[in-house]
Amino acid sequence: MQPTIRVATPSDAAAIARLTAELGYPLDEGAAAQRIAELGAMEREQLLVAEADGAVVAWIHGAMRVSVTAPPTVEIVGLVVEQERRGEGIGSHLVRAIEAWAMERGAERLRVRSQVKRVESHAFYLRRGYEETKRQACFEKRLSKEGVDEGEPEQS
Repeated sequence: MQPTIRVATPSDAAAIARLTAELGYPLDEGAAAQRIAELGAMEREQLLVAEADGAVVAWIHGAMRVSVTAPPTVEIVGLVVEQERRGEGIGSHLVRAIEAWAMERGAERLRVRSQVKRVESHAFYLRRGYEETKRQACFEKRLSKEGVDEGEPEQS
């Protein structure tokens, strides 16, 4: 079955929020609608959905990354297919759509990062010609309206 692939709109917010929660990231519908609208206004971002049987069953988010250290690259920021629809080729259709979007924009490569524990996702990308190029640690700092926490002072 070939899904319909199209650009996401704020009217897809409920479905995108539901699917994002399946991925392990709770998201309320209002926040989803706002993010979809913001991404839709950005030339270097592409949020696509896949429809099957009249419902949104998957989404993919690609983002063009320009850096001093690498040629233009599109990164798959997120991809999720409804649990019951996995294995039907929907994810493959979405990946091909982002690959086409990346090539249209002159990207020289496409990158995806996947948590080490998502073994099924790793196999999915390997089957599509992606190769693991590195493993790395990820560091995150939460920012607040009160200001940036400077952390521990350096020892001298």
